[in-house]
Amino acid sequence: LNIAKPGDLIKICGPNNHWAVYIGNGFVVHFDSPSASSSGEVDGIVKKEKIQHVAGEYSWRVNNSYDEEYKPVSPDEIVKKACSLVGVSLTYHLTKYNSEHFATEMRYGKTESLLSSGAQGLFLSFQDERFIAVL
Repeated sequence: LNIAKPGDLIKICGPNNHWAVYIGNGFVVHFDSPSASSSGEVDGIVKKEKIQHVAGEYSWRVNNSYDEEYKPVSPDEIVKKACSLVGVSLTYHLTKYNSEHFATEMRYGKTESLLSSGAQGLFLSFQDERFIAVL
């Protein structure tokens, strides 16, 4: 049983892991791109949706694993920041700014993503790169 609290990060475990920020009452805010590109940038959008809709048939779990390395901002601030970006277009890039970068930026104020390639893990840190909002 997954018990999520507002401000928690949610990892959806599918063929391509997807990350979201739990905001309460069964809703998450997440950064979605209609078609991910392994080589370049594509347009994406920040959405607020029911977690069941986002996860579909895949399992999900609370994953605040970066709490050991970074101090999260307050749950109220996480939710407020994530909700303020709903409907905003962002540029998606597999290694520079994906759904995990978005979620960790909401919780910690830093963009992080742990990408795996087979048995070899690669930890990428993009703390100095910020997303560009197209308003």
